This record gives sequence, structure tokens and C-alpha cells, in this order.
Amino acid sequence: MNVAAKLAAFITNRNCEPFKWGKNDCCLLVADWVLFATGSDVAADFRGKYRTETGAFKQLFKRGLNDVQSVFKER
Repeated sequence: MNVAAKLAAFITNRNCEPFKWGKNDCCLLVADWVLFATGSDVAADFRGKYRTETGAFKQLFKRGLNDVQSVFKER
């Protein structure tokens, strides 16, 4: 399956899921795509560790990161 077909399948699968911190938020959506496309889980250490926006940022800061983009730049 080529990348475009994988992305289309991923989006179709995730399209109806509501936003939820720690489950389906902006960081985990991208991390889930990377996992789906490559098999590499760049957010393994974040999963299940927060349920709110504040909790998400605490997890970032705990790792010395300033924003969501840093999660992917670092890894």
C-alpha cells in the first residue's frame, strides 16, 4: 500500500472519533499516523499519562519539551 492510500485509510478510520485529550488529540493523532505508517510509536511514553490540556503540557515540560512539534523533532 502506498503512502497516499495508507493516509486515506487512516483518515477514514479516524474521521468520526471525537477529540479527547490523551486519546485523540493533536499530538496523538499525528503520532498515531506515524505509528500506522511506520510501525514506530513516537509517543509511547506519553500514552495514558494525561487526560487534560494541562496534563498534556505537564508531560511535555517534564521531558524538557516546549510544544507538540518538539515531540516529533526530538524523535
